[in-house]
Amino acid sequence: MIIEGVRPEVDGGRYPAKSCVGELVIVEADIYADGQDALAADLLYRAGGGAWTRVPMVELVNDRWRAAFPASQMTAYFFTIEAWVDHFATWRQGLAKKVEAGQDVALDLLIGAQLIEAALEHAPAKDAEPLRNAAAELAARTTVARRLEVARDPALGARMRDAYDGRLAT
Repeated sequence: MIIEGVRPEVDGGRYPAKSCVGELVIVEADIYADGQDALAADLLYRAGGGAWTRVPMVELVNDRWRAAFPASQMTAYFFTIEAWVDHFATWRQGLAKKVEAGQDVALDLLIGAQLIEAALEHAPAKDAEPLRNAAAELAARTTVARRLEVARDPALGARMRDAYDGRLAT
């Protein structure tokens, strides 16, 4: 995983970038990895010695990512970027391609259930029960259409993003 071309920066971080109270500080970076896996990234920022706040970054074009945070007080702000391979999003992309090609996805749905179960170790407490339910539904012997509906649920994707294994992040 490579993170480079971070902006704003002045002289490679030697001097602080400047902003005004009330402005949004827009942070961009080039984030990429070898292969075709889906990536995810967060901007982490804090005012002075405060707690870190996490903001999801959005992919623009050509591996460029962006997020912003408000400069709400007159103080020094610190920010960093954390990126990782999003295995669940990668699985969803592969599943969509197989469905579009008319292939049998029963085994793929079981793999999705296993990915969700593995994520429970890192999931926020509020997401544990919905994730368990989604894993059970993907593994259930219901119709493929119903299980695909569960797999495509945007709320499930958001919960899985929040449950990533931070030990694998750059």
